[in-house]
Amino acid sequence: HLGAAINSSIAARLSLPNNSQRILIACGTAGSIAVAFNTPLAGVIFAMEVIVAEYTVVGFTPVILAAVSATVVGRVFGDGAAIFSIPPVYVNSLLELPLIVLLGVACGAVTAVFIVLLKRCLPLARYPVAVRFVGAGLLTGSLAVVVPEIMGMGYDTLNLVLLGQLAPVFLLTLIVCKLIATAATVGLGMPVGLIGPNLLIGASLGGVLSYWGIEWFPQYTSDPALYVVIGMGASMAAVLNAPLAALLAVVELTQNVSVAFPTMLAIVAA
Repeated sequence: HLGAAINSSIAARLSLPNNSQRILIACGTAGSIAVAFNTPLAGVIFAMEVIVAEYTVVGFTPVILAAVSATVVGRVFGDGAAIFSIPPVYVNSLLELPLIVLLGVACGAVTAVFIVLLKRCLPLARYPVAVRFVGAGLLTGSLAVVVPEIMGMGYDTLNLVLLGQLAPVFLLTLIVCKLIATAATVGLGMPVGLIGPNLLIGASLGGVLSYWGIEWFPQYTSDPALYVVIGMGASMAAVLNAPLAALLAVVELTQNVSVAFPTMLAIVAA
């Protein structure tokens, strides 16, 4: 959002035509995602899939340059690390594939509920902004009394999910509360994002499925982090209609090409 907004302002000041504005907004988005998640390739594909909505050389070149330059600046002036760390993950057995498909279906179902709730809240956007801010704050605060972890971006909680330190009952409660709070807040027109909350929701679903897999089939089930990462990718793909960007994000985050096969399976199901 920040990258897109900055470039949108620049394009408006320069009175650029619509196609140039769209490419500049895509550049801001690609650069921001590249440096925030340490996933430059996923940032490029996300911008082309979601914002430019077509693959052309004219569009690709500036978006790639933006992602590369943002990554360089992030590594020079920052530590170059992603906002969450993912341990090495591998698929233990092909017998896990049904569980991975189930994870994809679960992510798709939860995403569908999220979109329905968001659309139900959209008519409320006609009310004054002060009323909507108060309503969103009261709803989020009430849910946070039960699950404080829904506040903010949730990446600290996501790191705990990756380490398998949260119980399944808590994860299910977190999913429900985060889904309601985010869908209502976005539907009310608040300036919040979709990617972060849905990454947390998908990660939590992956954590629940991995726990059940370890309980039922401990000899076949991989490390919980694998399911958490696949859940993140499946949720991102479903909510944004960006399957290729989500797949590349998972590969770049894990730095392991072998997870591409199960992630593709989950994304298709989602």
